[in-house]
Amino acid sequence: MNAETVSNEKTESIRKELDPLSFEKAQVGYQVAVSLWTYQGNLNWGRFNIMLTANSIIISAIGLVPSSPSIFRDVLPIAGLFLCILWLFLTARGFDYHKYWVSQARSIEEKYLSDVIKTISEAKTTKEGGKMEFGWLSKLGGSQKRATYLVIFVFVFVYVYALAFIQL
Repeated sequence: MNAETVSNEKTESIRKELDPLSFEKAQVGYQVAVSLWTYQGNLNWGRFNIMLTANSIIISAIGLVPSSPSIFRDVLPIAGLFLCILWLFLTARGFDYHKYWVSQARSIEEKYLSDVIKTISEAKTTKEGGKMEFGWLSKLGGSQKRATYLVIFVFVFVYVYALAFIQL
């Protein structure tokens, strides 16, 4: 027996347990949740790249205008701080949506498709009660979430520094 035959037999046994309409709805719901999870991840990183670029432009402009009128020296760091606050809120919300779609896909998978599909449920980290472990190098680097927030706070620090010391 090959793997495809075993998978088809498992699919058939689940279909016998669930009525065909419920099984089909579970499959569609799972596909939608995974699609939204992927979309949200792409949206988060696209937004990150845009905000990184915008903040880099503001930092460059601050470096170019130290001898300009004080309005530019004051306005640019303040605008950058507001941009960072917006970036922080958008990032937090984006990570929350991302986590939500992962949990929805995992829930559908575990409840309706666990005999056929275990892609997400098996990918739980040990922190989430699963078996998946990471190597020492990825543990050293920390999570993408922490790294993202660190980048935002580096920009905040630069803007605060610019407000405090460039004025002198």
